[in-house]
Amino acid sequence: MMSLMSILRRKEVVLRPEILQKVTDILFPPLDTRRGEKEIYQIDYSVDSNLSAVLEDLEDGINDKSVQNTLRTIVNSLIEVRYLLNAYPILDDESKYVIIDTPDKNKKEVEAQDFYL
Repeated sequence: MMSLMSILRRKEVVLRPEILQKVTDILFPPLDTRRGEKEIYQIDYSVDSNLSAVLEDLEDGINDKSVQNTLRTIVNSLIEVRYLLNAYPILDDESKYVIIDTPDKNKKEVEAQDFYL
């Protein structure tokens, strides 16, 4: 009998051009041209630029509503992309929960170093 977990395993994603275009539009929308009083300027709404700006603000000790709203917008964009790509985390048969963390390439080395100290 097939378990529910085996049915829910992540399937290979096949990117159709229109899905790839939607992902690109979400993560890297075109610049928004505005006309100021004396000059024309453009606004960059891309996820990477907004993350860089928010990181700079946080490093400078700024955590106001603008920073929080920008982070919320970034998260919502990433959720939308995850939905389009059908890239949801699926537990394997043995795991009971997922821990959310960032990849750390040096983590194993640090743990091994600490073990031998």
